[in-house]
Amino acid sequence: MILNDLIGIPYTLGRHDFNKCGCFGAVHLYYKHILNKELIFSDHKIILPFWLRNRKKDIDRITDGYAPYTEKIITSINDLRPNDIMIYRGLRDDFAVGVIVNNDKCLTTNKKTGTCLMTYKKFIRFFVKGIRIDETKL
Repeated sequence: MILNDLIGIPYTLGRHDFNKCGCFGAVHLYYKHILNKELIFSDHKIILPFWLRNRKKDIDRITDGYAPYTEKIITSINDLRPNDIMIYRGLRDDFAVGVIVNNDKCLTTNKKTGTCLMTYKKFIRFFVKGIRIDETKL
């Protein structure tokens, strides 16, 4: 499987398969099919719109969800490197994630195009934090 196989999957919040997926699903599929690693959000719950309502709790839930695999929390967008997870503020004041695939692009989702590659440094004003995954824990 190659990265292009993950592009264009229709967007549906909470899904993580090749028919439909949300941003957490895109991260999951990247780790599973590109890196051959099983990255499971630690509470095993589907991400649903009603949980993305409290900014402080949302950030904690995202960070806690990857805590078993976290090597480092990243506070500057300039410190991100390939395979890091980027948390960013969405347009509706919610939060989204993407995975850095190279020094320029991030795999994430949007409602119009589904899974897509975006230039992640354009997110600088929306950047919240990054998570470096310790792949030896996967």
